[in-house]
Amino acid sequence: MSDESDTAGRPPSRSWVVVALAGVLLIGLTTWPSVGFLTVPLVGGILAAMWYLPLPYALSTAVVVAVVAVGNDASSVQAVGVTLGLATLVGAASLREGTFDGRTVAGYLALTAGVCVAVVVALAAASFEAVAFGTTLGLALAAYGLHRYELVALDLLPDS
Repeated sequence: MSDESDTAGRPPSRSWVVVALAGVLLIGLTTWPSVGFLTVPLVGGILAAMWYLPLPYALSTAVVVAVVAVGNDASSVQAVGVTLGLATLVGAASLREGTFDGRTVAGYLALTAGVCVAVVVALAAASFEAVAFGTTLGLALAAYGLHRYELVALDLLPDS
């Protein structure tokens, strides 16, 4: 009962805004050498996506915008900075939704690190276009597999 009375009169926490600003600032600082002043609309677009969109859509928008801005000339410092900035945005979104769990951010970082290592190894052996196609195909198949798994796990398949 005391938990309800403590939070009933207070407005919701805006700490996620500070965390999101830190993540976007990190992305902005690491992409500045590649795009210069275009970092400002990049950061604005990512902040707008974080403000208005649910987490999966906001994160997807941020990844696409950051990758398009940096392009094929990304250094490892930029890749690490953008990845850590996006991990910060994942934490900010979970703070906004009131479901913050450090395992979510750690899982995102582990998955991103694994994909990054696979891409770097593949780039050493193949062309950029082949690696981009393979990565896109692999992620599409993984997403479809997860979708099918969720249908089975939640028993949403129609009886045939």
